[in-house]
Amino acid sequence: MHQYFLNACRLFLLFMTIGFLYGCASGAQAVAKMTDNEKEFAAKLDQIEKGMTEEQVAQILGPNYGRGLGICTWSLPNSGMNQVRVYFWDDKVYNVRWMKMGAFTYSPLQNKE
Repeated sequence: MHQYFLNACRLFLLFMTIGFLYGCASGAQAVAKMTDNEKEFAAKLDQIEKGMTEEQVAQILGPNYGRGLGICTWSLPNSGMNQVRVYFWDDKVYNVRWMKMGAFTYSPLQNKE
């Protein structure tokens, strides 16, 4: 019974991963898949620059976020599996990634390089 449960969990994770990757867009294709509210939020993300502090990012994205070791996460309200992650190194932004499950990934700092 225990082995059956583990196999079922592995299959579930495999299908979730495939489902996430299939149909995922990035760059201009990601923007094309965004709703109007998501496009407004993407404009906020575009204001974030490498080297900013957590406080500066919070002024742009808002004060309601989760904090982990070297990462802060913002979840968009009423949007299902939709999360923005801001990665920090030495307390400064070095990457931003927005992932909407099964739809797109958006990394505004990559577009600036």
